[in-house]
Amino acid sequence: MRSERAACDAGPLLHLQEIGRTACFSVFGRIFVPGPVLEEIENDTIVDCVRKRKLFEKVPVREADKVSVEYTAHRYTLSIADSSVIQCARAKGLDTILTDDLGLRDVAKSRGLRPAGSIGLVLRACREKTLSKQETLSALDDLLVKSSLFVTPGLINKAKDAVREIKR
Repeated sequence: MRSERAACDAGPLLHLQEIGRTACFSVFGRIFVPGPVLEEIENDTIVDCVRKRKLFEKVPVREADKVSVEYTAHRYTLSIADSSVIQCARAKGLDTILTDDLGLRDVAKSRGLRPAGSIGLVLRACREKTLSKQETLSALDDLLVKSSLFVTPGLINKAKDAVREIKR
């Protein structure tokens, strides 16, 4: 059983669902999704996935943490949902957050957290043999063409190069 845990923002949930690759989340043992993130998502399929899959755990923002969440959001120009991901990671003692948001990634790094996005999750799923190399290359193409993730063809090509270098 995988033991690594992470806090998750809306981006990877949305983008991996858009391309039918939510299985990539299984590279983690537990994924915590703050309540404000779920409130931000208007896609019932994703919300149901989080509620039904044992891998995910919804984490409400405690009343005692609301001031900290609001302060971080204001200080770094983040949404309350994004700020709640930082707070969740801190409260749960996590090292990793899952996000495609560049602003949140920067704040996470400044706080000693490791951000990983949809592309990183797909690559990790390949390295850990959750996806085959061909499935991974297809998923990367789908992130570019079928998902709402803002990504350049150059970044997808770099990710594809990384897939080709994975030893099996």
